[in-house]
Amino acid sequence: MTSEPSLLQMPDIALNEIAKKCDYVSIQSLRKVCRDLRNFIEDIKPQYDFTNISIKLGAFHLYLIFNGPANIWEPPPGKKVTILYKNDRWNCSVSLKKSSRQRSKLLRDTNFVECFCRDFAIAMRSQKSIIQNFYMSLSDQKTDRVWEVLHAELFTSETSRIVDFLQLLDPNYLETIKISGDCFMNELTEMTEVCQLEQFKKAKELDILTFFISCPVENFSHFEKVTVWYMGVSLEMLRSLKEMFITSSNLSSFLIHSMNCDRDMISTVFGHSDEHQSTEDIIKWVMMIPGSDDVIIVEREPFRVKFERKKKN
Repeated sequence: MTSEPSLLQMPDIALNEIAKKCDYVSIQSLRKVCRDLRNFIEDIKPQYDFTNISIKLGAFHLYLIFNGPANIWEPPPGKKVTILYKNDRWNCSVSLKKSSRQRSKLLRDTNFVECFCRDFAIAMRSQKSIIQNFYMSLSDQKTDRVWEVLHAELFTSETSRIVDFLQLLDPNYLETIKISGDCFMNELTEMTEVCQLEQFKKAKELDILTFFISCPVENFSHFEKVTVWYMGVSLEMLRSLKEMFITSSNLSSFLIHSMNCDRDMISTVFGHSDEHQSTEDIIKWVMMIPGSDDVIIVEREPFRVKFERKKKN
């Protein structure tokens, strides 16, 4: 009686078809069967189609999450894969979880960050599609690879990491930049350097939370939507914003969180407020854009002022 052929005895075409049906977890299992299968997988580079990637670094551990939720309010999708790399004295403990399946392995004499870097590099070599959302708490690790990412979010307490983070991303694909941290009210002193990056110049949306900035608002004129923090809003800033909305049809929204924005100062630039649309908490101004069917709507609330370009009613 003839025995069933092993995987390695199958034609490459059949092996390719099997690999196409396997998810990331199954491929990692196949890689560990033997050297020949590992070499075969590295040659064909199976497509994983990761849409969301999160990297969260702690002092002695690191989480790598593939296809998790785009933000914390979304339920995790069914294809979510969580890998925990944890320091265990001089060893690295690796736990891989998908749905109800979980398995762990101890890698001796291996640093947990080095182990992550090796696995992540292997996964990214097979990534052919554009990553939709990329969240990262950055470490000191460097790479020459730039990633094709549409929406990028960085959470960091060290603002010096921002430039390093953005340089990891392909400026020809990046659309949204979101930066936040756990050091509320600190000044983002590196903003001048950030503004010089191609990633910054080509992005469409910018959201900087928890950090105050001090650079001119003109640096953001190419964006479609902007959310930033300033210590205060000056008359010069308001005049610049008015000119930006008049001259740039792409700019649709500019939100400034600020400790101070004087009502009379806004009226100096945008005219009298609209008493009919204003409320006790929200004061509104509406200004026609010359030669356009659009208007600039300014809304002032406590600790924030928002500028929007909208079609005239």
